Amino acid sequence: MSNHTDQNEGNPILSDLGATEFFLSLASMQLVDALTVSMRSISEKEDPSGFELYAKRLISHIDLEKLREISTVGSVSLARIELMDAFYINYDREAVSPHDARLLYALESILNRLSKIADTITGEDLPPRTDGVERICANLDIEQFRIITGYVDRLMEKSIEPNPWASPGTIACTPGGEWDIRSRFASLVEHLSLVTRLDYTYRVDAKNGVMAVNFLAPQPEDLPAEEAFSGTPKSTVVWKEILDTDREALALEHGFRMALVLAGACFASSLGIHTCYVQMDNQAKPNHSRFMKYEREDYLARLVPLARTLAGTSLRDGRCTTELAPLCIDQPMPQLGSTVRDAQPKDDLRDLPECLRRLLMADKASELEVMEDEDSPYNIRIKELREHFESDPSESAEGLIKLTEEISAACVVAELQSSGAVQTQFCENHLGRLLLPLFEDDPTTRILRAPDALFFAESDLATMYLKSGNYTRALDELHRLLDVSVTSTQAHLLLISALSRLERFDEITEVVKHGLRCAYDRETISYYFYRVAFAYWQLGRIDVALACYSLVPRGEQVSEVADEELRALCQKEGLSGRLDFSQAVEVARAEGIPVPPTEEFSNRIADLAVLLVDNGFFFLAIRCVYCMWRTMGRDELGAINRSLQPGIAHLEYGTY
Repeated sequence: MSNHTDQNEGNPILSDLGATEFFLSLASMQLVDALTVSMRSISEKEDPSGFELYAKRLISHIDLEKLREISTVGSVSLARIELMDAFYINYDREAVSPHDARLLYALESILNRLSKIADTITGEDLPPRTDGVERICANLDIEQFRIITGYVDRLMEKSIEPNPWASPGTIACTPGGEWDIRSRFASLVEHLSLVTRLDYTYRVDAKNGVMAVNFLAPQPEDLPAEEAFSGTPKSTVVWKEILDTDREALALEHGFRMALVLAGACFASSLGIHTCYVQMDNQAKPNHSRFMKYEREDYLARLVPLARTLAGTSLRDGRCTTELAPLCIDQPMPQLGSTVRDAQPKDDLRDLPECLRRLLMADKASELEVMEDEDSPYNIRIKELREHFESDPSESAEGLIKLTEEISAACVVAELQSSGAVQTQFCENHLGRLLLPLFEDDPTTRILRAPDALFFAESDLATMYLKSGNYTRALDELHRLLDVSVTSTQAHLLLISALSRLERFDEITEVVKHGLRCAYDRETISYYFYRVAFAYWQLGRIDVALACYSLVPRGEQVSEVADEELRALCQKEGLSGRLDFSQAVEVARAEGIPVPPTEEFSNRIADLAVLLVDNGFFFLAIRCVYCMWRTMGRDELGAINRSLQPGIAHLEYGTY
């Protein structure tokens, strides 16, 4: 977890208030343990600070035993999102029920509120009594909910700034197009620093100038449960519990203010957006979603000034709820854009625009399909042959040989019948197909899909030869397999495994270099670097071996084994240990070893993402944006990825 207190360390005021100690504890142990220990520590102090007492007051509304139960099964952890300057609780959405997730969101709100208080409070005129400081904390707490409509003016100001995501690779998006609007909106919203969780998704129809946003409304437990009043004498504080009905009204008002801000983000995303719909979903009452329709002219003329007026005002008057009520509509949000944008390649009959034809080495969207019917005649024959692998391996091998020859002959015929340059390739998934042009210099070449059965038959044959000790035949099959599936991780790993048995370490280094060009997931990358590190060790290239061991990502299946080998290497060669990342990268690149994600890879994926989104090929665009998200770790990309998914009618905890 990024440490919230880094910016505050050494601040005597925060130290006196106990804020530094409190936030440090969150980073040093499991969240539920940190909170339990903090509660006990504050209770045992002879003179706790006002901030500590207020923190204890807020956390006392969380059932810590229930939190421990949820944490045990739900992999609960706390992160700090620097982009939003907020805490974020991660959890296993499969293991945690929507009801239990509400407790996590309430806790997240408390931690963010305390964080904002710690950032805001100053030493000026702090009262000497701790209860006076507590009252200041309570006032700063509720203020965080009052000020959010102030974001509307900031959003409008940012609308004239350049889009930071206009050109994530080498190709710029169409101004006012799908990528421009989606990435602008994501960038604007992901920079909002709210104290309550903002779960949302959105849709865009750039052609018709319409946007739609779904978000999960805040719940009453996300807001303060008590208010502080001056007692008698005035230096004392009286705490009054907020009634459940009042808390619900406050949550509703806060939700409407959030809706007002999100509508502003829509209009700030493009001058071409003239209408936006905002749907506020209620987890506690799934059938009580509220649908609002905003028009640009009315928003700018009436609601922007309203947002300015509301900033800093009490939620109790419910003014935003009242003002936005006329915008509520009875029917759900409309479907935006043509459904053909979501079509899988096999169902997509559209021609590709010229800009995509060269990048994808294809003329039609349907040519990008890689999935095949499991019950195709070739696949049925593979299944039948596999049933006899153990009982009659020689007959199975003979059948596989005949099948590969038959399929290969059919592929040759198809190539000869093509009018231009073609190449037959198998791809494990759609992303693999999008990456194929990395390995082809001529963009006019077109790709013919190799039947799945050819890949399976070749790999099965190679496996059988390896088991029987016929390494020459096995390597022949595996080289043919890689030739016909250049982006396949499985093909690379099978060949590396076979070469390792034969201790052909020079060849391993070349296969790994080839595979790393299109590798993007941590598990595959870790295996490649682990294998090539050992190969270089055996070749006597100790410096390169050390660098490659140092590049094995932590926390993967082979990481522990790689660390053991690294320790053995260091002990044998008298080395001090793992290189830092930049040193390791420099050594690897000097040896010609790609370090994923390479610039070549990143630019291709980013360029394809922009062009596929702008031209309405969302099924394939999702694969590119998700890959960008995985490799770059930027929350904006996660938001864009969600916006491209087929529509979600109602948001619930864990569904976005």
